[in-house]
Amino acid sequence: MNKLLFVFILISHCCFGQSESKQNFTIAIHIPDNNRNSVAALQKFVTEHNIQQIRCYEDKKLVAMLRFDTKGNALEEMDTYANSVSRINSEYDALNRCTRVAFHHANGDFNYGYKYTYDGPYKTEFKIGDSIPKKRTIELKDENITIYSNYTDTKEREINSIIFQNDDASYSRELRYTDGKVYLEFKYFYNPKKQEGGTKVIHYDYNGTKISEEDRSAYKTDKNGNRIERYSAYATDTLQLISTHKFNEKNQVLEHKYPSQLQNFEYNENGQIVKKTIDDRNGITVLNFYYKDSLPEKIVKRNGDKKLTFSYEYEYFK
Repeated sequence: MNKLLFVFILISHCCFGQSESKQNFTIAIHIPDNNRNSVAALQKFVTEHNIQQIRCYEDKKLVAMLRFDTKGNALEEMDTYANSVSRINSEYDALNRCTRVAFHHANGDFNYGYKYTYDGPYKTEFKIGDSIPKKRTIELKDENITIYSNYTDTKEREINSIIFQNDDASYSRELRYTDGKVYLEFKYFYNPKKQEGGTKVIHYDYNGTKISEEDRSAYKTDKNGNRIERYSAYATDTLQLISTHKFNEKNQVLEHKYPSQLQNFEYNENGQIVKKTIDDRNGITVLNFYYKDSLPEKIVKRNGDKKLTFSYEYEYFK
């Protein structure tokens, strides 16, 4: 189980705000809920359809764009959100590893970025324009161990965290350090027989003595690994049910139920989502999905008298 279970997004390097058009696009292309590798899922989608570029519109206004290489890596990304514009350019080596990520201002001028070098299991991060390393990752695949370190101003490495994972990915531990000592531990676990999983958090004092251990979150799954119940203790001292989810035999989500919102999904005979209904404090919102050549063409959102159309254009590799 990965250190983080990413919600699928089209941005492969950072998680800035997304336009609603892009958010709905990710729903339309239907990445299974139990597929947690967002980058691989996006790469698979664009390479299968030979896509070089995707442009997303809201009522004919361009709000997002993604450009890919032939391996499905995102080379250029633009998105507008909350009246701001985010732009990213990325580069990769022959082994499909990211070597450079550059963030730009709305007008296209360079803002800041990072470059990465690789040496066996070592990945080192530099800030663009600076020769002093910032971070190092050591991935020991045979031992299922990943070590994250930060560099000090004197170029000394300090361990930030270490992740241990078992072979079937059903259990992992993350140890976090300060001043070379463990102060926090996360235990991520999943029992496929019981179809239950969760996260425990352990706090240590400066001498390494355990202070407390508590459940942070938990979940139950169906036979495909989809999370059908989610529990959290973030706002309380004990785990409480925060959402339930239903899936069909084709591994497609049918319902998301939250304390203040209910979402329902309908599909056509080809397995494509054709309707999403949201019932919340804003009333009933309905999104209807339309396709052309198996790709999302437009999505029409209605809430009372309000209507918004999201549309999509593609360019393909020749």
